[in-house]
Amino acid sequence: DRSGRFNLLSFIALRIRGIYYYLCRRRAAEWRIFMPGEKTSYNEPFDLIFAAKNIFFGFALTIVLLFIAAWISAAVALPRAVTCLIVNVITYICIGFCGFRGAKKSGNRGILNGALYGLCYTAVLFLTSCLARGGISFDSGSAVAAAICIGCGAAGGILGVNATSKKRRR
Repeated sequence: DRSGRFNLLSFIALRIRGIYYYLCRRRAAEWRIFMPGEKTSYNEPFDLIFAAKNIFFGFALTIVLLFIAAWISAAVALPRAVTCLIVNVITYICIGFCGFRGAKKSGNRGILNGALYGLCYTAVLFLTSCLARGGISFDSGSAVAAAICIGCGAAGGILGVNATSKKRRR
């Protein structure tokens, strides 16, 4: 049933947006969900359509870089530990890039925007791994990896806000 999935996705989107506004200390009167394609003002913090595109772009970049790393790893015959380290570093860099793009578009609250993009990326990655494994497995290593992912997104968000061009005052 397609309408059931849409209602679930819109409910999740509303919850994420509600948490974001709560963290930003917004008043309840300012809560507003934008329709797809509707332009947001500079002060509106989170565009869900851009967020979905940004997360998709981050996963596409991750897949391309992992493919290149796998090809190099097979050609050089790297040990398994080094290969796992390379996979983690590539994932963290791509999450930071998602946070960078999101915060640069927003223009403000870089640490919060970046952490939110890191959280969304991590949630999609966790759900995908649960589907691939056929069950939920969340241990202390997964919790540490999730915290690192959120931290990398926040770091990318800080860099993204500071990378915006600002006009100098004379």
